Amino acid sequence: MPNTTAERARHPGRRWRLLTLLATYRVLLGALLVLVYFFYPDSHAYFGQRAPLLFALVSLGYFASTVIAALLAALRRPAFHHQVYLMLFADITATVPLMHASGGIGSGIGMLLLISLAISTTLIDTRAALTFAALAAVSVLAEQLYSALYLGAPTGGYVQAGLFGIALFAIAVLASNLSQRLKSSESLAHQRGAEVARLSELNNYIIQHMQAGLAVVDDNGVLRMANQAAWQLLDMPVAPPRAPLEAVSPALARALNRWREQQDGIDNLDVDLPGERKLNLQFTRIGLAEHHGIMLLIKDVGEVNRQATRMKLASLGKLTASIAHEIRNPLGAIGHAAQLLEESPELNAADQRLTRIIHDNTERVNRVIEDVLGLSRRTQAAFEKLDLASWLNKLITDNQASLGLTDARWRVAINPPDTRVIADPSQLAQIVLNIVRNAVVHGGQPMTSLKVTLSGGLSRESNNPLLDIIDNGNGIPPDTVDRIFEPFFTTRNSGTGLGLYIVRELAELNDIDLRYVPPPTGGSCFRLTFKARP
Repeated sequence: MPNTTAERARHPGRRWRLLTLLATYRVLLGALLVLVYFFYPDSHAYFGQRAPLLFALVSLGYFASTVIAALLAALRRPAFHHQVYLMLFADITATVPLMHASGGIGSGIGMLLLISLAISTTLIDTRAALTFAALAAVSVLAEQLYSALYLGAPTGGYVQAGLFGIALFAIAVLASNLSQRLKSSESLAHQRGAEVARLSELNNYIIQHMQAGLAVVDDNGVLRMANQAAWQLLDMPVAPPRAPLEAVSPALARALNRWREQQDGIDNLDVDLPGERKLNLQFTRIGLAEHHGIMLLIKDVGEVNRQATRMKLASLGKLTASIAHEIRNPLGAIGHAAQLLEESPELNAADQRLTRIIHDNTERVNRVIEDVLGLSRRTQAAFEKLDLASWLNKLITDNQASLGLTDARWRVAINPPDTRVIADPSQLAQIVLNIVRNAVVHGGQPMTSLKVTLSGGLSRESNNPLLDIIDNGNGIPPDTVDRIFEPFFTTRNSGTGLGLYIVRELAELNDIDLRYVPPPTGGSCFRLTFKARP
């Protein structure tokens, strides 16, 4: 039933507010009876005509009881249902004497019982309502019986008293049923509201955690909503809700205008962004509460291509790993034989140069094999919380000799200084050292002028930790930026072309977004954005 203990416990404040309203009505009613009787003598022709003293005493007592009941309702003491019962009992014990003092059932004062019972039964259960209806009906019949036996009242009043008793029961039943229906409707509305809230929360969670970006723009060009993936894919700055799309993302605004101008029904467009990113935008018209809008589904075409490439390389890796094992033994024999030949005193300078070429190329092939085997043996990341500033200082200090960097050639700048990240320490170390080593080898600057800065902190867009590895070298030519993470792509004859590819694979294992961001002042910058927050 809707009026169970659980239902009452769910809306305690509302029930007490209703009781306060009932108490206020009773105080006003009691005050009105006292004022009318004591300050308007003409009312004595209707009120208290049979027993003026009884009417005066009962009206004063009733008014005092209503004030006390209102104070108890404000204090919420005693229990709720006890107070309702006391109020109903007081109304019955006061209204019947007032009716008797004013001439009996024909005075009309008994109507106050109908009003009191109708209001009070909405706050109690049906059984209690019928009990008080029976008490009121018996009291009215008793008053009529007393008046007929001792005061000579006409016997026709029995019919009126009987009909009034039936009306009391009808009011109790109808008001109680109406109350039950209202409570059932309220409970159902509460359940539906809770379900809608849960579904809304679930939809919002799904939208915010979609890998594809989702944005909604109204017909006035105002951005109404964008999930986390959309902010990251479009590199949007922090913007207030419902900001103009042109101010938030000019590239997206231009693509949307171009789509609106299309007359052949094209539903998607490709957008090239700076760096290596290429996005596909799918447009769908939707209806919003205020006016129509457009929903944009944003996909990273480059990521789709990279996933396809990774699937191919995963299959190829299994084959190349088995081939690599077979190559290592003969390759080792060739390298060992070349080394022995190089040490022979009978070789002339030309032959020694040839053996050096054999030795260098066997070393290069061996490095390729080691990198391929490393990819095939790649393990899952063992995540730990790392204090980024202290961890980077220790990492570079321990490896600066092998990197060829002096203390004056590198700097760690993390703001805020207590920034923490979640990553596998060994894999993150391999990522950072490989990028720094690339700056040393490929930067194009002499070691005396090379500078490497590891700058980090929290992203303004997502508040996620990030790390920029910046050097003052010659930078990466624009025509090769899109290929630097491809496997086996290299600009040096002695390189394997797997360094940055392995770095990106390790970054994905650690849930790190790795991008090359050309600095406006020149040089190179590799940005690591940690998606997992500590």
